[in-house]
Amino acid sequence: MKKITLIILSLFLLNCAGLLFGTKYKYYYSLNKPVSANPSDMNFSDSLIVIGFFISDKAINFELKNISNEPIKIIWDEATIVQFGEAKKVMHSGIKYIDKNNPQTATVVPSGATITDLVIPTENIYYLSGQYGGWEERDLFPTTDLGKEQFRTMIFNCKDQKFTLHLPIVRKDTQLTYSFEFVITDVQELKK
Repeated sequence: MKKITLIILSLFLLNCAGLLFGTKYKYYYSLNKPVSANPSDMNFSDSLIVIGFFISDKAINFELKNISNEPIKIIWDEATIVQFGEAKKVMHSGIKYIDKNNPQTATVVPSGATITDLVIPTENIYYLSGQYGGWEERDLFPTTDLGKEQFRTMIFNCKDQKFTLHLPIVRKDTQLTYSFEFVITDVQELKK
């Protein structure tokens, strides 16, 4: 009898979880600026760097190669993501979540070297207390509608939204701030 009750309770909870989280959505992106960027493959290059982007639900991932003849530095404490007109401090991989608001050491990329990294807004990192708690990451844009039409509408309204990664890079004594503007080209409902 206990086994049957547990099975029924488990099925009920699984069904409720589906109602609680609702439908999941996938975003599609392109690189809008700089103008010389290739929007279809989200790559950019100039005389200093070659960079390619992949945007996941939670972060802007990238691979950057220093093609100059001098080392470069990425100045993380001045990097930001601008979403909906609001500039947000970011952190990159290798930083402990508990240290998300602390100063971040610049990353040195030697001439000819490549790094793979990501950026995530620090405000999207939070601690959930309780028995099953721990550090969590919010999505860059909402990916579930929680079963509510208003959230579904809000998610689809993200199409054509633009957001920008400002990435300061120093070479010798000169600082350049690259501004990579992305656009959400499509939002699609994932089928269950």
